[in-house]
Amino acid sequence: MANKSTTTVPKISVKIWRPIIEKFDGKMDLACLRRDAYLNRVLEIELAALDNEVSIPNSQASYDYVVELLNQLDRKLVSLALPAELIARLNEICARKRIVRDAFFNRLFLLLAASPKDIDSLLF
Repeated sequence: MANKSTTTVPKISVKIWRPIIEKFDGKMDLACLRRDAYLNRVLEIELAALDNEVSIPNSQASYDYVVELLNQLDRKLVSLALPAELIARLNEICARKRIVRDAFFNRLFLLLAASPKDIDSLLF
């Protein structure tokens, strides 16, 4: 019998506002997509945009304020299996730019889950 070598994909945990993750997971199920594989592809593109668009780091005060506001939301702990290089890149960008990683994921999930009409209402 052949011995299969198993490669484990590292996981990170993020807390996502419950209505957003429920909507996002519903969309993933309807599209028959694997959430983590899909996020891997999205993050490969979005991390470059995040790094380019945030030209100066946030202040520590703004970082703390965002953490405080996030803690007031009903959030669900979600584990994401992503490549180690992607996780390292994400963590490096968030640390260098002082971006709350959970805030980044909440915004990403919101934009992926919301309808175009809702996005227009929120942003324009």
